[in-house]
Amino acid sequence: MNYVRCFLFLSVLFAVIGCGDDDRGTIPPDGGRVDGAPTTCPTGRTSCGGACLDTQTSPANCGACGNACLATETCSAGSCVEPMMCPMGQQDCGSGCTDTSTDSMHCGRCGNPCDADDTCMDGSCQPAACASDQMRCGASCVDTQTDSANCGTCGTTCATSEMCTAGSCVSACPSGQTPCTVVEDMRMMTVCVDTATDASHCGTCNNACPMGQSCGGGTCNCPMGTTSCSGSCVDTSTDLSNCGMCGNACPMGQTCNSGTCGCSGGLTSCGGACVNTSVDNANCGMCGRTCSTPSQTCVSGTCMSACGMGQVMCSGMCVDLMTNPSHCGMCGMSCGTSVACVAGLCRPGNDVRAAAIPVTLPEGGGEATIMGSTTGATRDGPSISGCSANGPNVWYAVTLPARGVLWIDTAGSSYDTAVFVTTSGGSAVSVTGGTTTNPGLCNDDCCTGRGDFTSRSQSCAGGALNAGTYHISVGGFGATSTGNFTLHVQFLPDVGYLYATRLASVGTTFDTSLVSTSEAVDMCAGGLSSRSGEDMRWFASCGMGELESFSLCSSDGGTYQRESLLGSDYDPVMYVRSGQTGTEVACNDDGGATFNCRGTGGDSANFGSRIWGVAVPRGVNAVFIDSRGTGGGGMNYSMRYQVSAVP
Repeated sequence: MNYVRCFLFLSVLFAVIGCGDDDRGTIPPDGGRVDGAPTTCPTGRTSCGGACLDTQTSPANCGACGNACLATETCSAGSCVEPMMCPMGQQDCGSGCTDTSTDSMHCGRCGNPCDADDTCMDGSCQPAACASDQMRCGASCVDTQTDSANCGTCGTTCATSEMCTAGSCVSACPSGQTPCTVVEDMRMMTVCVDTATDASHCGTCNNACPMGQSCGGGTCNCPMGTTSCSGSCVDTSTDLSNCGMCGNACPMGQTCNSGTCGCSGGLTSCGGACVNTSVDNANCGMCGRTCSTPSQTCVSGTCMSACGMGQVMCSGMCVDLMTNPSHCGMCGMSCGTSVACVAGLCRPGNDVRAAAIPVTLPEGGGEATIMGSTTGATRDGPSISGCSANGPNVWYAVTLPARGVLWIDTAGSSYDTAVFVTTSGGSAVSVTGGTTTNPGLCNDDCCTGRGDFTSRSQSCAGGALNAGTYHISVGGFGATSTGNFTLHVQFLPDVGYLYATRLASVGTTFDTSLVSTSEAVDMCAGGLSSRSGEDMRWFASCGMGELESFSLCSSDGGTYQRESLLGSDYDPVMYVRSGQTGTEVACNDDGGATFNCRGTGGDSANFGSRIWGVAVPRGVNAVFIDSRGTGGGGMNYSMRYQVSAVP
């Protein structure tokens, strides 16, 4: 190359000059001449101004140094001449038209020759051949194993976050970082992350820490001052469910302070109970300080005698803070409508069984509906084995005028309810053949959300009971289950012969004989059904959309006695009565000609009764089997039935 030759020449020149006197001059900046001496040029070139040029073709030095051609002329054979007309992409450089993009004598422009070991490519002097570990890409020799603009093959460009290694684009991550593939703007891309600290790639790519946690040492950690409990970061100094340590829940009514459970709302823990030492006569001002004299009461933590024992002055009146609903627990604390003050706390007025609210059954039959709430209530009454009814409860009392079937439910209620029934003395009732085998007709979940029940957490129960007063408990499934509820109460009295065991699912009653006398009149036999005994069999329904079926016809699997041994004729009648409406909802005298409804005993009349696929209201219902013929009691029959499963 020219710059190598110049370097060698200057080295020799410096050596020669360096040995002479100081007044011989210095090397000029262009390295062309020393004290006017001409630059040594190769054969065919002339030194002009320190540069080796071909004066036969140089337009600025045509024929001799400094002899410049006009702008419209070119230099040919050392003479300025008018240029030739050349094809597009070529120009006349004195020796004819040439392509300056490839001509090594005129590379890029006329008069710009390449060195002997170079060649002209794309108008630039380049080495004639690439090194063995390089490849020519355009005018340049590149190493496609490392060139990011030509990685692996010419024109393959790596992304700005990548580098070319062994002919492939790979992530160019700094030391200590890891390339991770992510999706951004609907495309896959590689990012460099520190998996020791990156919360989105903690420990490994795409391992994101839960919200609120940070990444340290490749592990997800909770923020300073919090602890991981069941996957959540909590402050064990204040968390009610994890007070002091994971899983340590504070009792109801207490708060967590500095990792220790304690009373809230200005109350103080005395003997394990949270009390208001401002008004508590047994702990007045401090635990154990008792206002003992009959004339004293605790006011603002001091035993005073202004209102007498157990009372304080509120708004100019002496009141008992333990029972006054306008000043419950403290002056000015009002319990509101239909809420009582019990032991200084606002609770429903029927929170205890002794304060049960009476339920009035509609005259002539039908359903009683009561709206209530267990908010603020406590739990009392017997513990029921086999049934979860452990939440706070309230009480209602119902008096049955005669033996019959009692039904209760909480369809439409807003929380997880549980119900049970006790005697007037508070013991769980004992019932055979009811909707549940639990003592006290106890039930938590009913109908799995079918019919009129909007949630499986709503409750129902029913069973045959004797006349008397019973107490109904409406509570919650668990110790914290409270809220608003709707209670429905139904009663179907025994008006014939009531079978205590209900009809359930699919089955047949066998070898049954009508007994007793009729007391109810059906709507399809014109009152003639009252001539025989009357059987009453009850069943329960979840309500809307549930269809029930009953038949004495042999085509369905039922039978009945058409003639008695004494020559009397039996003509059965069936009808269904609802406890919700107190009315008859279906009736049938003869099953119809399309079914085999003939009885036994010799008479082939098709008089068997059939009620099939009838929709009945929610609650307790009863199917009555009667006879409208001349015969009295004693008709034998078997009834086929299909009823919905409850609860």
